[in-house]
Amino acid sequence: MPNPITAGVSGNAFNVDASHANITGGNFDIGNAHAHGDSNGGPVTAGVAGNEFNVDASHLNLTGGSFDIGNADAHGGSGFFGNGGPVTAGVSGNAFNVDASHANLTGGNFDIGNAHAHGDSGFFGNDGPVTAGVSGNEFNVDASHLNLTGGSFDIGNADASHFHFDFIPF
Repeated sequence: MPNPITAGVSGNAFNVDASHANITGGNFDIGNAHAHGDSNGGPVTAGVAGNEFNVDASHLNLTGGSFDIGNADAHGGSGFFGNGGPVTAGVSGNAFNVDASHANLTGGNFDIGNAHAHGDSGFFGNDGPVTAGVSGNEFNVDASHLNLTGGSFDIGNADASHFHFDFIPF
């Protein structure tokens, strides 16, 4: 029987002062929702909505980890025989006020307000729909003098994709 998997972060005010912090070998994560499906293929939903993120990460030194604020990640898990349920990720109605000026990030990503939905069909197909959306957000990000090495800079992106692997007998 399919099991629904849901993660949500909603209606919060995050006021974080991490200026001049030094983090090695870990991530800087605030208000992220991660939902990962199981082998029964039920619906998987992750959402970040209606939050206010006030983050001072100026002069932050982060090595070997990612800078993640307000991201929604949903990954389907449909099992060997498919029957994948719907996979949905959304980021909506948030205010992102982030000062990352003069920050140094090495070996990780700088991700704010992204929605990632990835379906997983198993060996024999039957995928459900995969949806990602980012809407109604306000992004005020100061990344002046940011040093980012070996990672990506992603703000407000929506990414929906399927993984589809059909078994082909020999």
